[in-house]
Formats: sequence, structure tokens, C-alpha cells
Amino acid sequence: MPENILYNKISSIGGGRIAFLDYSRVFAALLVIYGHVLPYDNYIPRTFIYSFHMPFFFIVSGMLHKYKGCINFRKYIKTLIVPALSFNVIVWLISVPLFYYGIWDYEMRYNMPLPSSIWELYVQTAIKAVYGFAGGHSGMPSGPCWFLIALFYCKIGTDMLRKYGFKKMLFLAAIVVLIVFLVHKNLFCIGNAIMAAPFFLFGHYFGSKIISVTESMKVSVKLVMSMVFLCMTIALTILNGQVSMWGLSYGQKFPLPVSFLLFHANAFAGSFMLLLFFSIFKKSVQFVTSMANSLITILGIQILFIYVSWYNLPMLTTPLYGFLLSVVFLFGCYGIHIVIKRYIPFVLGK
Repeated sequence: MPENILYNKISSIGGGRIAFLDYSRVFAALLVIYGHVLPYDNYIPRTFIYSFHMPFFFIVSGMLHKYKGCINFRKYIKTLIVPALSFNVIVWLISVPLFYYGIWDYEMRYNMPLPSSIWELYVQTAIKAVYGFAGGHSGMPSGPCWFLIALFYCKIGTDMLRKYGFKKMLFLAAIVVLIVFLVHKNLFCIGNAIMAAPFFLFGHYFGSKIISVTESMKVSVKLVMSMVFLCMTIALTILNGQVSMWGLSYGQKFPLPVSFLLFHANAFAGSFMLLLFFSIFKKSVQFVTSMANSLITILGIQILFIYVSWYNLPMLTTPLYGFLLSVVFLFGCYGIHIVIKRYIPFVLGK
């Protein structure tokens, strides 16, 4: 079983961790925040980041996923669905007063007039949140939590694949894809999970090979190869156009069969670029390890900081200042993670 090999390697390196997975994930989390901070009309940096950043996280999640002979629904609900719901509740409770008192622009965010009372606003946004979860769209207070829901399906689907075999699961997967295609709805983020599944499965089945091949390379080879993949990622990004795993968009410049292939080539090129570059860092650093362990909070809480950039600091959402602002937001999310971990650990599935 390949994931057992991977876990044996993880347990033997860097005090139980493979250092470059932590470095690359923390940097990718910074890119996620940066891509959200930049305005939508800032085409080039956002399009480049979106071409690979979420596929990268699904690949690494697949690498770290361990099948234990059963489908552990309870664990996945506790560690993924509970945090997704909890972070949405936290963002909802905090953001409503800020929207109501005009600190943030409610009409711009929800495309609806502001209610006359704060309690009415709480009810209205709660209804929007429920519809957001059910329909898998931006009505969720913490939209980035779609990743946790999609990851929940990926883990269950991978465990079912391991337990029941490829032929049985292929039939079930075909039915699910057909239903999603026919109804044209991203019900409970199942469409996001379908889009993410190839990356998760790739990481799960080939994770040990990725680690061993990467570690066998010389530093000079890693740097050259990461630059090659960087050039490929840029070229494919220009060729394919803007993509979005959240918006279920494979690309804007070509019909679906072509954009589908370009999207996957682009996503894998960008992911390999990150893994190869950060694999030059072999020594674990406690702070980076701690940051990597806080990624679930960074994912769930970042939207509060993003709203600050959109509504309070729009002059700082240029490419240069936006990147510096994203670094500040990353550390801000990390600080919140420390508080949550100490006082309300159930939010993190602990």
C-alpha cells in the first residue's frame, strides 16, 4: 500500500514530518490569500495563482491520506464538516455587525438591500448561508470552506475505492457525475469534489513515488526542473485563461474537452513547480511546522481579513502591496488559530 510507505518515510524524516510539504503548503496558503486579496480585474496574478493552488492542496491531501481498512465517516465529519460549519458560524457572527454598521459593504457582498435591523440581517444571512451550503455557492459566510466539504467527499470516495474496488466505484462515480451534469447544480459542493478527485487520487496513489523521486534529485536539478515547470505553468495559464475550482470553470478560451486537458496539465505543472522548489529545504523548522498545522484555520478565517482589504484598504490591493498585506493576513490567521486551538479546539475537529 503506497500510503504506508509514505507514512513510514514521514515518520523517519524531520521529527515525523517531510519538511518540504510544510514549506510548500504554507507558501501555497499565502498564495490563496493573495489571490483573494487581489481585485477580480487584476487578471494576470490571480489567473496564474488560480491555475494550480487548489489542485496542489488536493494532491498533498491525497499524499497524506491513509486508508485504514474502513470508511471512517465519523472521523471525516469531525475533522472536516464540523470545522467547515464552525468557521462559517464564526464568520457569520462577526461579519453581520460589520455589514450592518456600514464598515463593510453589504449590498456589494450579497447584492441585496441592507435590512432595517441587525436581527433581520442575521436571519437573512443565515438563510443565505443555508442555501449556500445546499447549493455549493457563494452564499456561505466563509466561502473557502468549500475545500473542506470537497475534501470530505474525496476521502470517503478514496476509501470506498480501496474497499470495494475500481469496477464497482466506476459505476457509482458515473452515476454521480451524470446527476450533477443533468441538474446543473453544485449540490453540497459535490461538483467541486468531482473536479478535485483526480488530484486527490493522484496524490494518494503516487505520493510515495513523488517523495522518493524528489528526494533523490540533486538541488541543482530540482531548481532547474522547478523553473521548467514554472515556465510551463505560465504558458498554460496564458493559453487556457482563467479557471476556478470553486466556480467549476476549467478555462475560458477553449471548449470543454480542450480546457479540461489544459486545466489538468496546468494544475499538475504548477503543483510540481512548488513541490520541487521547496524540496530544497530539508530541515524542519518548528514555526513552519506550526504554521502548516494551522492551515485549516487560515482557510476558514481568511475571509474576514479579505473583507478588510476589499472594503477598508482597497488602495493596498495592488500586486506589490497586496502581497505584503497577504503576509500580514497570514500571520493574523495564524494568531487566531492559536487562540482557537487553546480555547475552542472542537472548531478544529479536536
